[in-house]
Amino acid sequence: MSAHPFVRRGQRGWAHDEGHASGVFHTYDRLDVGGPFGARKVHVFLPRAIPEPLPVVYLHDGDVVFWRGGVAGKTWDVAGVMDRMAPYLPPMILVAIHPTDRNAEYTHVDWANGQRSFGRVSEYTDEIADRLKAFIDAAYPTRSGSRTTAVIGSSHGGLASFWMATRRPDQFGFAGCMSSS
Repeated sequence: MSAHPFVRRGQRGWAHDEGHASGVFHTYDRLDVGGPFGARKVHVFLPRAIPEPLPVVYLHDGDVVFWRGGVAGKTWDVAGVMDRMAPYLPPMILVAIHPTDRNAEYTHVDWANGQRSFGRVSEYTDEIADRLKAFIDAAYPTRSGSRTTAVIGSSHGGLASFWMATRRPDQFGFAGCMSSS
């Protein structure tokens, strides 16, 4: 794997090729779009060839989307899935968002009797819809309309995806809500 630093729209990142036929990565270790949660890690998975502006899929739990991580040490292996599904899917840009406080960002009610943070999914939704999406749309060749933008998550991330798509249909036209809490 070779990594190369870059600056895009004032944000420092690094490009790395992990050998996936379907694409390469741009990783921002501290992407700061000015939202209430501060800087966060974000991975952008780009097709090797970008013939035209592309649809975008935003994925919660960015720490498990491409590599093993998170509490359970599991992965969705989305880059591997994209390699296998490439003949059946149109090219797209994937944006994996690491949580800064997963419980707070992905929930709207106290689900743990005051034992865990909660209730900031509305703020998180606005940060992703108004700030992160604006950065991605400005920095990459996207088809920015809601009919070409999806959000996906599992468990609390599935709940956040449902919340985002129903509260902000102006930005997210599709939601993948797996095992939603």
